[in-house]
Amino acid sequence: MPHYKELPEILKKWTDAVASGDIDAIVSHYLPNARLKGTIWNEWVGHAGVKPTGGSIDGYFKALYTGKEDVHVSYQAVDVIDYGIYLVDYTFHWTDPKTGEPGALEANRTFVCR
Repeated sequence: MPHYKELPEILKKWTDAVASGDIDAIVSHYLPNARLKGTIWNEWVGHAGVKPTGGSIDGYFKALYTGKEDVHVSYQAVDVIDYGIYLVDYTFHWTDPKTGEPGALEANRTFVCR
């Protein structure tokens, strides 16, 4: 479990991974027993071999990138929910390669730190 002082570095590395489009790099930021309830899928997903109710974390991010380019993240807020629990509000941004139109999807992520 990460230490709360590592949160800024963790967010930067995850943000850089999202901007790179490297699905493996993104997924590496999730613990082996992680669960993700994604914004684009209204179901829980986990890693291969973990029994979530839906698909996989890498499948979730592959779906996020499908039909999009220049995917990146901007942050709106990092809120302390309780000692060691942080809620991060952010937005995925992208460009539709067919139309050149921008797109966006608001999301959030919870971090549990020691």
